[in-house]
Amino acid sequence: MYKVRSGPLQPRQALWRYFSAKRLIDLLTTGELFFSALSGMSDGLEGALPPATRERLFRESIQRGESAESALLSLESFERHRDQFCVNCWSMNDSESYLMWEAYTARGCGFAIETTHERLAA
Repeated sequence: MYKVRSGPLQPRQALWRYFSAKRLIDLLTTGELFFSALSGMSDGLEGALPPATRERLFRESIQRGESAESALLSLESFERHRDQFCVNCWSMNDSESYLMWEAYTARGCGFAIETTHERLAA
């Protein structure tokens, strides 16, 4: 089941970011993280709301006093404007991952940074 988290359960949980050499040099040079547009991601469903999340957000809107029509309009607006959102993807794992190396670096050639949510936020 797909689970959405707003952050790690533990502030010192290991986070990993996999980089191409170009992205790592950019980070080291500018001190800024690069954010990719959701519309440019290879997975056409990136940023889409899974059914369980959509249902939870709808229920929370109703509990806040919104009408059902207003709650649905908010969800539809989010999905229509997905292309205006940008992301910077990190992996929450206790150790590095072969699959993440393959997915985020050129043929497994690249760099990985290990940090924690606490250090990244600081």
